[in-house]
Amino acid sequence: MHAPDLRYEVKFTAPEAYLPKLRAGLRLHPMAFRRLHPPRWINNLYLDSQDFTRLNQNYAGISERCKVRLRWYGETLSPVRGTVEFKLKRDQLGWKRHYPVAREFDLRSGNWSAFLVDLGRELPPEARVQMQNLTWPVLINRYHREYYATPDRLIRLTVDCGQKFYGQWDRMWPNLRFSTQPLELLVVEVKAPSHASARVRSAVQALPLLRSKNSKYVSGTERLLGLR
Repeated sequence: MHAPDLRYEVKFTAPEAYLPKLRAGLRLHPMAFRRLHPPRWINNLYLDSQDFTRLNQNYAGISERCKVRLRWYGETLSPVRGTVEFKLKRDQLGWKRHYPVAREFDLRSGNWSAFLVDLGRELPPEARVQMQNLTWPVLINRYHREYYATPDRLIRLTVDCGQKFYGQWDRMWPNLRFSTQPLELLVVEVKAPSHASARVRSAVQALPLLRSKNSKYVSGTERLLGLR
């Protein structure tokens, strides 16, 4: 297995009403952030164990943890042709393992048990082994993402808004209709290769935001369980 491509990551949150001020701040930023490519909708299906192992790792503050999701892009929740991602984190360093799925799935026409079996068949053996204890979908979330970068593209910045969550943990069939109220929260993430951490720190000092811990998986699960 190849050595992971480590990224240094810093997150911020703010009310969505702050978005125009943030965009203006990026235009005037001393590192000259500019749009990297057009914005798009991101959809994620998060998997966990029945006792919420991944969620509890976050609560416990474990420095090295992993989230598993199927990610796809577009304005609709189905059909799905995406990538299984193992998103790993160690303190402020993060990396991903990607497993593209060639098959297209229609989440409107099957139950979760059959879907998980079929999804496993599309993955290489090492990915199937890593997913052995991830027995059930917990939630689908979606949000709109804007992409920015410095001129040399070394420092990237994403802005997410319009978050919605669709609970799945207590359902046999995919729930694509009933969501929570949108979470009116901006999530801003600054990312760069691990060797550029000093430049990231310089970049965030000029942002008009307060740094904050944030996990969309944790936020969505808490919202769906009535914990926030």
